[in-house]
Amino acid sequence: MAKKHHKPQQVSPKNYIITKGRTLPIINCYITIDWKEMGIATVCIVRQMPSGKLLIGSYVVDIYCLGVKDTLFFFGIEPDNIYEEVLNRAYGGDNFEEIDANLAQNIVWGALEYAEDLGFNPHRDFEVTEYLLDPADKIEYIEVEFGKDGKPFYFSGPYDDTDKILNKLVNKLGVGGFNFVLNEHVYDWEFEDYDEDDDDWDKDWDHDEDEDEDEADESSKTTNFGDYIDFEETK
Repeated sequence: MAKKHHKPQQVSPKNYIITKGRTLPIINCYITIDWKEMGIATVCIVRQMPSGKLLIGSYVVDIYCLGVKDTLFFFGIEPDNIYEEVLNRAYGGDNFEEIDANLAQNIVWGALEYAEDLGFNPHRDFEVTEYLLDPADKIEYIEVEFGKDGKPFYFSGPYDDTDKILNKLVNKLGVGGFNFVLNEHVYDWEFEDYDEDDDDWDKDWDHDEDEDEDEADESSKTTNFGDYIDFEETK
């Protein structure tokens, strides 16, 4: 009688992160050098799977205004390859330094909460990568200053829907309640009354960036949320 051949058990990285991510030990955290002065930081949280491979959450954080603007994860990275496959890509070279895990997570969670108070939601993929952070109420609180000079400070990015963001800030804080600098590609802005019940802008202001990144780097080592990997790789 022929032996049955069983296919390896498979698991999606997304489900693995949601169910197991917070149980894995944090072994390193990194952040952009001069993040306080720049007002924007890339934070990488590195956890280690039982196999020894790394599972890394990366968060682009606007500490002055918008909170978590972008986020993704790197799954099953060999420790020897972390610079080439993750850090070099995330920081564009050596523009990073190690940081305490509590401080790293206070920066991400604090910026997110600051932005949410202004009406800005985190990037949609945070619904997965948040599970590579400890729960906000479980980490030791470290005071971090958000905003700049006591106010939100908006510096427009190339993929932002600048009109919607500025109109939302004016409706929330009034003229003079925040400071801003416009990207050179933004020439005019006219205030329009913003409907607080309209959440469509949340779906708009972060969508082009992901598409452009995908087109620019098809060889990315990032595992897509829909892919499946052999369960053995998680051990």
